[in-house]
Amino acid sequence: MLEPEPSPSRGRGRPPTLDRTAVLDAAWKVVAERGLDRTRYSDVARASGAPVSTLQNAFGSLEALLNAAIDQAAGRDAEYLDTLPSESEATALERMERLVVGSFEEPDAFESWLVWLELWRAAARDTALAANLDKAYATWWSTAEEIIRHGQRSGEFTPDGDPRDLAIATVAMLDGCACALLLRAGNPDPAGAGRIAFQTIARALAAERGVSAHP
Repeated sequence: MLEPEPSPSRGRGRPPTLDRTAVLDAAWKVVAERGLDRTRYSDVARASGAPVSTLQNAFGSLEALLNAAIDQAAGRDAEYLDTLPSESEATALERMERLVVGSFEEPDAFESWLVWLELWRAAARDTALAANLDKAYATWWSTAEEIIRHGQRSGEFTPDGDPRDLAIATVAMLDGCACALLLRAGNPDPAGAGRIAFQTIARALAAERGVSAHP
């Protein structure tokens, strides 16, 4: 549970500059812990050390603060995707393994998946959050699609099937394993979730080629 942090001291002179990145990192972790609908200004203030009045002045509304926090969490995912090896650096199967398994092993992976869970729930009723979700998924789908096209060209993956459709199915399998095996209160299993997700995806993509999930 996030422990309260002391507020910055208020001396005379210019007010302290708000570290927006640190505040939004704290905010999305509060969302992961409490849920979107239960997160308050005071929760973010305790987690970040920034006074409530400073947060209100900086973001204008709690909704704007939470939307910015979700955007920051999605941005961290995009940064992770940028670290994946290129076609010249690894086989398609190795790249897919990194994509899948790494998403369960990155620092703060559990909290990141909890934010996704909150976004899925809220986006069903909120068009603004649905747009955020679509934007985040577009990045994951395009990354998976590029890896699948690489595998189809190299013969590692089955040549049948539209790469875009296979990419969407791949990310859906990733999400499903996260929900079933990772997002369980008191019993998260990142290693197991990543292993099963990768084996399932590798077999689905390479079923007709007989490619092992562990080359």
